[in-house]
Amino acid sequence: MDFFISQLGLLAILFSFGYLNPAENLKIIVLLSIALAFLSATQDIVVDAFRREILTDNELGLGNSIHVNAYRVAGLIPGGLSLYLSDHYSWQTVFVITASFMLPCLLITLFAKEPNHRPVDRTQPFYMAFCFSVPRICDS
Repeated sequence: MDFFISQLGLLAILFSFGYLNPAENLKIIVLLSIALAFLSATQDIVVDAFRREILTDNELGLGNSIHVNAYRVAGLIPGGLSLYLSDHYSWQTVFVITASFMLPCLLITLFAKEPNHRPVDRTQPFYMAFCFSVPRICDS
């Protein structure tokens, strides 16, 4: 649910940027930009936690690499498209189109199921790595 709330907030802020004039509403844009950064960080944390919950330890490396590449593409496409569209459309239209990239994410979030919370001892891999690096500690 936190993920959905942060996505709604991001959608609303991106959409509202198109209706604000930077020359007249600079303070509002600055405050919305701070809120946008906070919600983006919240979304990033929730995605990381969700990915950790749904992937096993063996799948985590591949899952992280896919996430990093998808993150880069997700930043490149709307950002590059926004720069291209700004030559042809108004400020308002560009931000509405950019905000619309959040809609598929909202739909996916609505249909995604909560992961099964299984009890996992997450200290074991760390403990074993620590024992290999400092064997005298594990002897006791």
